Amino acid sequence: RKAWRRFERLLAPSSDGEPPLLTITRERATYTDEKFELFQKYSVAVHEDAPKDVTEVRFSEFLVDSPMNIWLQRHSLPDTMDSIALGTFHELYRTREGRLIAVGVQDVLPS
Repeated sequence: RKAWRRFERLLAPSSDGEPPLLTITRERATYTDEKFELFQKYSVAVHEDAPKDVTEVRFSEFLVDSPMNIWLQRHSLPDTMDSIALGTFHELYRTREGRLIAVGVQDVLPS
């Protein structure tokens, strides 16, 4: 519970009008140089991958070209389903200064 309160404080604007310390936004999964560079740093630091092995193609295959997005492009959904809300999304975590520090990947499936 204490950890959640600390997290909530990160997202709240400060009393002096400054923006929150952390902002979280969600967007369709797409390639950007900024996300790729973060992925590359992560892969090298955490998985000890060689920088030359961490490519734009590998990033896109792993985090952008979702089978769900391909399926949605090929099939029409019943009128009761909102295809805009389905698919693969990136959740972007940024510092107050706008620096990207983390990317979460979400697959939103029907039912």
